[in-house]
Amino acid sequence: MVYITSIFPVWGQRMSKEDRRLLADGHALVEEYDRVVKEWDIMAEEISDYRGLSFYCTNAEYRENVMYILDTIHHLDSLLYKALEKKARISSNRELRTTIKEIDRLENKYKPQNFIRKLNDDCRERRYLEKNYKKLRNDLGMESYDGRALIVENDAATYVYHIKRLTDLVDKHIHHILDE
Repeated sequence: MVYITSIFPVWGQRMSKEDRRLLADGHALVEEYDRVVKEWDIMAEEISDYRGLSFYCTNAEYRENVMYILDTIHHLDSLLYKALEKKARISSNRELRTTIKEIDRLENKYKPQNFIRKLNDDCRERRYLEKNYKKLRNDLGMESYDGRALIVENDAATYVYHIKRLTDLVDKHIHHILDE
């Protein structure tokens, strides 16, 4: 299967009717963001251990589902950014500015392309570990199979945690801001 990096409009492209509806109705946008973030939280928990990472690496359908959720979050963040930026012009709310910065970090540092690159590296290392299991199982310390598997798991879990933390922070802030 071919993976399309994003099915959503990027900055400067025309917005769909659904995008305009979500921007016009801040509560619908918040509800949609809530729903997607809850799905992401479940997936983030699954990917955060070695078994979940292995499933992500070996199951194309699951991998595409994870990427679809991240693309949806990325898209909704773009819509939230537009809505909050518009609100920031007339407000000096500190929480509003903080939320815009958090969305900006999520959009730039943890964008779906970076996630793909990071998890592909972890999948490559996992494949190496599984391929060389017999040779590595008798090594000691961090060079052993268990030690290296722990490093891969920790590496993936840390990256996923940062995305989860930022999405949860944005989710928490937008409830207060868009209600004003």
